[in-house]
Amino acid sequence: MEDHRTLLSLLSRQLRISAYADFVIEFNAKAAALTASTGDSRYRSERVDERRWRRWKNGEVSTAQGAAGRILEEIFDRSVSELLAPPPPDDAQPAPQIDESELLMTAHEAADRAGDFASHRISPIDLEQIQDHMTRLARSYGTQPPVTVYREARRLHTQITARLDQTAVPAQTQDLHFAAGVTSALLSQVCFDLGSRAAAATLARASRMHGEVIGHAPLQAFADCTLALLAYWDGYPEQAVRIIQRAQTYPLGGAGAIRRASIAARAYAHVGDEASARRELTAAAEADRAHRDDLHDGLAGEFAFPEHRRLLSAGSALLAIGDAQAAADTSGEALAVVWAMTAEQRPHKVLGEAAADQALARLRLGDLDGAAESLETVFRVPAEVRVDGLIQRIVPVRIALSQSPYRGSPPARAMAAQLEDFALDSVPTLVGGPPAIA
Repeated sequence: MEDHRTLLSLLSRQLRISAYADFVIEFNAKAAALTASTGDSRYRSERVDERRWRRWKNGEVSTAQGAAGRILEEIFDRSVSELLAPPPPDDAQPAPQIDESELLMTAHEAADRAGDFASHRISPIDLEQIQDHMTRLARSYGTQPPVTVYREARRLHTQITARLDQTAVPAQTQDLHFAAGVTSALLSQVCFDLGSRAAAATLARASRMHGEVIGHAPLQAFADCTLALLAYWDGYPEQAVRIIQRAQTYPLGGAGAIRRASIAARAYAHVGDEASARRELTAAAEADRAHRDDLHDGLAGEFAFPEHRRLLSAGSALLAIGDAQAAADTSGEALAVVWAMTAEQRPHKVLGEAAADQALARLRLGDLDGAAESLETVFRVPAEVRVDGLIQRIVPVRIALSQSPYRGSPPARAMAAQLEDFALDSVPTLVGGPPAIA
């Protein structure tokens, strides 16, 4: 005996209108009759989609209000409350036999449902275009102004999430969740560059959730590493350590493992754990880049962690643990790698950040002329890519220039003034309040 969750399900089966297509015909006929008898046009304009019909039959709602409820009562000659409640025992008796028409009805219903699911899919060409756009955006991030990337990524993210509601095909859903996670991660990076860490954290969590839905470890790890990065930039290094330890539970290799270890080194450095910081720096330097995943190494671009980014991050960690000479040398290595690139490939953001770290390291070593040389590279960074990470790096440089042994030095004051002007003409200033240095 078939288990009917509602009296409506049982009666519609008995009246041979359980299939949505058959029910709609009866519903529209009764609606027209009620309009004619009452003069109320609401009945004729009432519509019931298939999802609503299934929810009624399955007992997922307890009422059908207004015109729809009145039409149901007219069809089945029972009150709405009775129809949407479980069938009483007397009404739930099985039919004496099942004939071929009953079997055919069941077959047709199954075919209709399969057809409905099959129709809920998007064009493979549409999905391919989304993936191409996502790839191009990720790979061009480092050479484009963040405001430009933001507009494109936001438009793409809106397109992807709309498509998620248009397909029931598991493979397409998997691909779209991956794309939504990627674009959320890109938007998170943009918001960080534009100085909105709260928005960056929210988007990183959204990216992580998309990764959880499809069980994508690299996407979840990337998001956690971003959250750790944001935590120590916000002054919560212990929280950063806890987040990075969660990220370390995911199996990663290649660029993903290098990025994770590099961020872990900075987190440990900010809590004063020099031994753990140096251990992570060694892990990043010795990681096997041959082990690849489809995000960090396949999609790559902003998700990759090439050698110049590893060296930049290492220089920052070494500064945090107080090893100024190693920081100056490592930042210099990062600069050398970037300068060796073609002008089209050169990431100005990395160039400026590595030079700022090098300038601070040289000031701590007592080398004012060397710091001035490093700052010449910083000052060449175009205004549209003077992102928050760069501005935050020049804050301690500005402070160091005003302290002993440089306090009162005309060259130091001139550099400090130039840094203030540089910061005031930066990307974060264009989208929010003044940068911290001002």
